[in-house]
Amino acid sequence: MDVKESVKVLKPYKANQVECRIKLDANEGKNYLFKEGFDLSKEALNLYPDTDSTYLRTLIANYMQVDQDEVLCGSGSSETIELIIKTYLEKDEYVIGFNPSFTMYKVYTTMHGGNYIEIPSEDDFSCAMDAMIAKAKSLNPKLIIICSPNNPTGYVFPQEEMIKLLENTQALVLIDEAYSEFSNQESFAKFINQYNHLYVTRTFSKAFGLAGARLGYVIGSKKNIEALNKVKTPYNINRLSQALGEQALKRIDEVKTYVNEVAKRRGILEDNLKQLGFTVYPSNANFLWVKSPIKGLYEALLKEGILIRRFVGEWDDYYRITVGTSEENQSLIKALKGVV
Repeated sequence: MDVKESVKVLKPYKANQVECRIKLDANEGKNYLFKEGFDLSKEALNLYPDTDSTYLRTLIANYMQVDQDEVLCGSGSSETIELIIKTYLEKDEYVIGFNPSFTMYKVYTTMHGGNYIEIPSEDDFSCAMDAMIAKAKSLNPKLIIICSPNNPTGYVFPQEEMIKLLENTQALVLIDEAYSEFSNQESFAKFINQYNHLYVTRTFSKAFGLAGARLGYVIGSKKNIEALNKVKTPYNINRLSQALGEQALKRIDEVKTYVNEVAKRRGILEDNLKQLGFTVYPSNANFLWVKSPIKGLYEALLKEGILIRRFVGEWDDYYRITVGTSEENQSLIKALKGVV
C-alpha cells in the first residue's frame, strides 16, 4: 500500500547519534534542576495521565501571565507546532517562514499537504519583515511562522516588526519562542487577545534543561485553544513529564540564574571565536551561529570528540554551536586552536 504523496517526498528525521565527549550540536540545556534525581513514588503510573494537564497549565498560566484556558500542552513545542498546522492547513495552502530557520516547519507543512515558502534572510541574518508582508499579500498564506530568537541564527525580532506583521496580514501568525528565556524580550503572548490570529509556542527543552521530558506548550486566545483541543491526541503528556514541568515551574529563580550564566558564557565564547577568525553573529539564544574560516571544521572537531551542528548547501561554511559549560567551551577553544 502506497503512502500518501505528501509523505513520499519526505526524508526521515535522523537525530545525530554520534559518539562524542562534548555535545554542542542540539542546543540542549544542562540538567541543573534535577541533577540529584526526581521522586516518582507518588506518581500513579498505572493510571492514565490528566489529558488536559490541568495543574501544569495553571502553573504555566501564572508564569506567562495568561489565563489557564489560553494554554495547551504538547510533547515538546514541536507537537504544538504540528498541531496548529494540521488543525488549519488545507491541501495546497501556503505556509511562509524565513530561511534559515527550524527545518521542521517545512516538514510538517509538507506532511499535511501544504506548500512551504521561504523568505531569504538578509546578509547579516536579520530578517526583512517588509519582504515577508509583501509575500503574504501576494500568496494569501494560511500560516506565517516566525522563530524568535531564530534557530539557527539567534536573531530576535523587534517587537515593532512583529506588530507590523500582525497588523498587515490576515494569516495565522505562529511565533516560536523556544529560546525566548535567553533573550531580554517580553513574550508576544501578551498580544493573543489583541490579535486573534496569533499563537505563541514555548518549550521546557532549552532554558529549563528538560529536553528528555518532551514538554512544551502553545498560548492563544481561548477560542483558538479550543480549536486545537479538537485535534489534540488524548493523554498526550505522560504523568512523568507533567510532574517534571510542575516542579520546574516552582523553581523559576534557578531558571533565571541559569539563563544569566548562559548569557555570560555565550559572550566569552563569542569573543574567543572572533579572536580565532570566526564570523560570529549576534545571538539571543543558548547557541552561536558562526561562519568558519576552517574548511572541514565539523570533521576536525569530531576527531577531538566535540560535536557541533553542521549545515549543507548554501550554509556549507556555517555552524551552530551550543553554549556549553565553561569547561566545555574551554575544551572547544583549545581544540580549535589546535586545528588552526
